[in-house]
Order: sequence, then structure tokens, then C-alpha cells
Amino acid sequence: MEKRGIITARTCPRCGHHEIGYTTRDGNFHPLQPGMMIEVLDPSGKPDSTLPPTPDPYPAGLMKDPGGDVLQGSEPIPPGKDFRSYSPWCPEEIRGEARLRKKYGILVPSDTAIDEISPEKYRMVYLEKLRYLIEKEIFVPIAVLLDRYFTAPHLASGTPKQISEAMWNELSEVQEPVNRMSDWLIHGDEESFVRLIHPLSKAELGNEPIDDHGLKLELEGLTLEEFLELL
Repeated sequence: MEKRGIITARTCPRCGHHEIGYTTRDGNFHPLQPGMMIEVLDPSGKPDSTLPPTPDPYPAGLMKDPGGDVLQGSEPIPPGKDFRSYSPWCPEEIRGEARLRKKYGILVPSDTAIDEISPEKYRMVYLEKLRYLIEKEIFVPIAVLLDRYFTAPHLASGTPKQISEAMWNELSEVQEPVNRMSDWLIHGDEESFVRLIHPLSKAELGNEPIDDHGLKLELEGLTLEEFLELL
């Protein structure tokens, strides 16, 4: 069976030696063996012309989500996600800094009051944000991104919900924004604010005016790669 993946390196769990292989979209690692035929893609994504052409595994009009299910159509945004009844939220104190509002910003039901954003509510919506970013990512395999930022391609197995939960359970970098925001929501003091904006200082915070409509569009357009870069 033909497989496609990204070249990765790991320490063999059985003998401890360093091995080179490729990680497929489902997060499985396959060691390279002598005699294997491989296909090399150039940066533009086109196969090396010196190798025989490989049939496209995704026929026209089909795409695959990170969990491996074939989706009809070619729109990058999954069907059924309607943001018209959602409003953006992030602390006013960091609203002028694009990096922080993309990192901490969330979309909540429009009837949610500001004082209803509790640490638990924030955690739930943050996980939904992560799940949605995973779900709509079709241009770069999730395993590739998790290997690039966390050396954890094995977490890219399952549905978007399962992947987001695995990332939450195993990656402290994914939990950190929620921990810092929860601390600030509870205490709201100088110390918790300094931790919230770290590694920036208060003097380095941007002052880029943005209204709710602009913030909403910014959060809707956020990609998984951009978000992981912020972490």
C-alpha cells in the first residue's frame, strides 16, 4: 500500500538507536529500509521529475481531514461552522497586541457576558478553538506541524477532538496559555498580568486599535501553524 509522509528522526523505543523514517498523516512512524522506493517533493510540492509519477491519492473535489475522513468539496473551512452567533473576547489590556490577542483570543456565544468568562469557561472554549484549528487545517499534515514545533508527530492520530485532547494532555506549551489566563482571571493583579504577556514587557505591548469585527475576522482566519508559532 502506498504511503506518504514527512521524513522524521527518532530514538528507537526498543534498542535506543537513532533511526530515520517517515511519519504518515495518521501520526505513525515508518523506518526507512534499504531497497525502499521514495518520492522526493521539491519546496513547491511538485514531485521530482526524475521519478515516475505517483497517482494523486485524493481525487479532485475530495480532501481529507486530520482524522483521515474524506470530505466532499474543496472549501478549507469545515461545513457547519457558523460564526454569526459568536463574538470575540480577549482582555482589553492586551487587545492592542496582535500576537497576544491571537494567542489568547476566543470566540464565545454572543450572549455571553464578560463576567461569565471564568477559568473553566475559558479552558473549554480554548480547547474548542484548538480543535477547530486542527479541523480546518488541510494544507499541512498535522503530524508535520506537531513534529516541527513539539517533536511529537505521534499526537496527530485520531479525530480533531482526539488530537486536541492529546495535545492538551501531553504538551505543557498548549496548557500554558490557559494556566496564565486562569491566573489573571482569578487575581487580576500586576504579577499575573506580567506572566500573561511574557515574554513581552508592558513597555513592549503594541497599541493597534481593532474593533470587535476586526478581531472576529482575525480569529476566524487564524491557522493552526500561526497559533502553534505563538506558543
